[in-house]
Amino acid sequence: MQPHRKPIDRFEDLEPDFQKSDAALWASISDKMEQRPPAKTIRMNRVWYAVAAGFLLLIGLAGFLRFYPHTVTAPLGAQLTHELPDGSSVELNAGTELSYHPLWWSISRELNLTGEAFFEVESGNSFTVHSPEGQTSVLGTSFNIFARDGAYRVFCQTGKVRVADPAGNETFIITAGESVSFDRKGQSGNKRTDTGEVHTAWRTGKLSFKEMPLDKVFEEIERQYKVQIQAPESVGNLRFGAYFQKPETPQEALDLICGQFGLAYRQDQPDSFTISPK
Repeated sequence: MQPHRKPIDRFEDLEPDFQKSDAALWASISDKMEQRPPAKTIRMNRVWYAVAAGFLLLIGLAGFLRFYPHTVTAPLGAQLTHELPDGSSVELNAGTELSYHPLWWSISRELNLTGEAFFEVESGNSFTVHSPEGQTSVLGTSFNIFARDGAYRVFCQTGKVRVADPAGNETFIITAGESVSFDRKGQSGNKRTDTGEVHTAWRTGKLSFKEMPLDKVFEEIERQYKVQIQAPESVGNLRFGAYFQKPETPQEALDLICGQFGLAYRQDQPDSFTISPK
């Protein structure tokens, strides 16, 4: 027997949803919208974080490639040859330091030099050597640079070289058999036709001095033999010019040099000498 149901006599007894007020319906929908998790927003944030992290990583990698240095040093009393990443070679005279960025080399062939070096450059993009005393740029050539204590001399053996003073006020183009030099302040350049013997004697085991102040001559002897030489300031007023085979010992070199000026030397330690008048 089925249960008794109350008959529906009027429509008013029904309460369908469509009869709810607009405000009530909107409140119900809003509640459901607020309860939905913002999944898409979270995913987009993660994408942006990943993009930003990748961008910073690329910047860091580029900085590492650009600024990671490699330094080559020829100690006092020694010379060495170094091959650059493109196959170019450089010979470093005693007491010379060369640095460059090997991981950036294919983009920019730039080096920093303090001392004296001979370069044989492979053809390619511009090749630039920076020094406090000046700047030299080439494409494919061979040349010698002397950059010490404010003095700057460049000799071009083959090809063509552009040389500028530190401030860029003077620029010279020299070709094979020409040299250019700046005074100690880098203000006045002097271009001339020259011979390689004067500039590259050190590569063949010789010493070459062209009317050089005697105190600078003694500095070169210090570099070549890894010794210390004490000399009176007055020797800076004397000039020495000679081209000769490098002696085996510093004593032999001092004998030859001091004998030209009536000077004597005393050996205080195995690697230390004092210069005085006879």
